[in-house]
Amino acid sequence: MKEPDAPPIYALRVAEDARRQIDVELVRLFDAVGEDAAVSWRLGMEDALASLATLPGCCPLAPENSVYQQVHHGVPLRQLLYRRRNSGPTWCLLFTLHKQTANDPPTVHVHQVRHGGQFPLTQWPNPADDTDA
Repeated sequence: MKEPDAPPIYALRVAEDARRQIDVELVRLFDAVGEDAAVSWRLGMEDALASLATLPGCCPLAPENSVYQQVHHGVPLRQLLYRRRNSGPTWCLLFTLHKQTANDPPTVHVHQVRHGGQFPLTQWPNPADDTDA
């Protein structure tokens, strides 16, 4: 009996804007609630990012999906929600999936990390402005 194929492991690329958003929140948390809570949040965020390496396609489409698809020719925008504990704010990691090519493994591109209390984006930057680090 043949075993099912294992799901692919995705490479992770985090856009400069997403990294900046994480850093800004880390500083805000450090000032508001202290170093321990800020470091705990950052470690949890890094775990959430790392979790996208397996089965990112199980994450739902983001509310911004239709806006994103208009600019990016139908590429679906997905979201992973992260919350440090059972209470507290939720964070949305907005990302796209890119299939394996001859030169690159399948890849998750994280474009933005947004506070869950923010309204969904009503427009998306041009692809030329959506750079990865």
